[in-house]
Amino acid sequence: MDRVDPRERLLTVSDSKTEAGEGRTIPLNDDAMGAVREHAQWFLDKFGETRPEWYVVPFGKPQPTDPTRPMVTLKTAWTKVKATAGVAGRWHDNRHTFITDLAESARLATKRFAI
Repeated sequence: MDRVDPRERLLTVSDSKTEAGEGRTIPLNDDAMGAVREHAQWFLDKFGETRPEWYVVPFGKPQPTDPTRPMVTLKTAWTKVKATAGVAGRWHDNRHTFITDLAESARLATKRFAI
């Protein structure tokens, strides 16, 4: 939880599989900050406290029970999130949707600001 700076609205990625990925900061918009706040409150309600060394997505099935261990797989978490939200789709589908939305927004911005 210590990787989120709410004042600066940044998430710091300090561990990465590549050198270039370490130390990156990711800006957080209003929706992301809202999700961070909701998750922090859930975490406090569930575990009674937070500690910098604890994992944001803790281990446990069917409910998280041990914040000192990370969740085992992204697939498990994604399956649960989808079920809770009532949506269908694969994780990979989000990548395609994001890229399409990004490309369309760039085209709109180019048209809007064309001289």
